[in-house]
Amino acid sequence: MRLYRDPNDWETVALALALPAAIWTEDYDFFGCGCPTWTTQTLLLQINQ
Repeated sequence: MRLYRDPNDWETVALALALPAAIWTEDYDFFGCGCPTWTTQTLLLQINQ
């Protein structure tokens, strides 16, 4: 069974490409979309360095 991606995700990707900015997400649909992505874990690791 195939799970379909959220059709509203395009707005987040478009904004990240336009700024340019990274996406803070736990949603695996964004990984590999062409924009940098940060999970909460990686963000906390960067903040605590």
